[in-house]
Amino acid sequence: MAGIQATGLGSGLDISGIVSGLVSAERSTKDNILNRKEATLQSKISAYGALKGALSGLESPLTALKNYTPSQQITVGKSSALSATSDNTAAVGNYSIKINKLAQSQSLATTAFTSSTDLVGAGTLTLQVGTGAQKAITIEADDKLTDVRDMINESGAGISAAIVNDASGARLVLSSSETGAANTITATVDGTLDTKLASVNMTETRAALDAEAEINGLIVTSDSNVLDDAVEGLTLTLKETTTEAFTVGVSKNTTTLKSLLEGFVASYNSFIEQSNSLTKYDTTNKQAATLTGDSLARSVRSSLSNGLVYRSRMEDGTQLALANLGVISGRDGTLSLDAGKYNTAMDAYGSEDIATALKDIADNMSARVTSFTNSTTGRIKFSTDGLQTSLEMIEQQRTRLDARMEAYEARLSKQFNTMDTRVASLNSLSSYLSTQLASMANISTSNK
Repeated sequence: MAGIQATGLGSGLDISGIVSGLVSAERSTKDNILNRKEATLQSKISAYGALKGALSGLESPLTALKNYTPSQQITVGKSSALSATSDNTAAVGNYSIKINKLAQSQSLATTAFTSSTDLVGAGTLTLQVGTGAQKAITIEADDKLTDVRDMINESGAGISAAIVNDASGARLVLSSSETGAANTITATVDGTLDTKLASVNMTETRAALDAEAEINGLIVTSDSNVLDDAVEGLTLTLKETTTEAFTVGVSKNTTTLKSLLEGFVASYNSFIEQSNSLTKYDTTNKQAATLTGDSLARSVRSSLSNGLVYRSRMEDGTQLALANLGVISGRDGTLSLDAGKYNTAMDAYGSEDIATALKDIADNMSARVTSFTNSTTGRIKFSTDGLQTSLEMIEQQRTRLDARMEAYEARLSKQFNTMDTRVASLNSLSSYLSTQLASMANISTSNK
């Protein structure tokens, strides 16, 4: 700073060092106070972030419980012959199934042409599958058998065409896209078209068949291998015929719901572990954690504890809480799931009622969690914002402290420099007086 001298010219003192020491002594206490306040605030902000993270860990398992839909478990005694799915409305029980026939589509083959490039005449080829719409294909005189194949495939008639070459020559093979006995192929020709293309002149290489199965002794037929209305709530896909009956079982799937509940228990215990770490008091070292005694941390624990005992009311008036479903709270605040009690509750109330109760409980708990974690309205955000404001105030205090210390340093420098100038002046005067006195003494001696 301008005006500070390294060493006083008059006094010989280290003015710069003295001023620096006085300023440092004045500032040190105030800096330490601000640093301690800042460290405390930063630590608390980090702790609130950790608390929010632990709470956020509950959101996913709670959402899974809220979105759970009771499902059914399907077991198939012969999976190579049949696959089955449920829309969760099928009657629980076992079904005896025997597959007699699979549905298949019809295939027709023309008598042999000399080659695939043979001309087939001119006219209209009309195609129809079962009672469906007719498709008319116009064939010109210069169209070859390969052209006819391509036009059939592009016609949208529900028929695929291919040329197969055997020992007799090239044959046009037509196959229906639809299975079922009613979905036979009809092909008619007019004009000069080769009558080989008429279905009445073709050979059936594969018959159109309906699927046939015996379900609990009753004969069921279908034009498709997918039976979606034979058993209410079940979709059965037939894959091969069988000589003996096998069993398809339908049961309630309780495993998924239990695993979701176990997921919530695990996440809640992780939250408790983090919360305990942030709020514990070390009696041995007499050391408090960052959030020991913190009102917000206590409020979080209290709210979630109340959520654990929330009771969901069923339609018949029955009230179910987590404890009724086998969720046990320990002395340390952690949870555990008693499988025996859970299974007893499942037998007593059924998966639908338990799923409904858990959805209600999860809704309640989720609202409690969100009241703290919401990024806009959450209580943790408000508390963190308050701490951030306090940090900004500390920065403002530092700025003001810097200004005061600069003014204090300038004032000290001015005072010491003024003092040094006066000392120099006095030293000069002293030297002058000493010289004058010495001269007067010499004159007095000479006169004698």
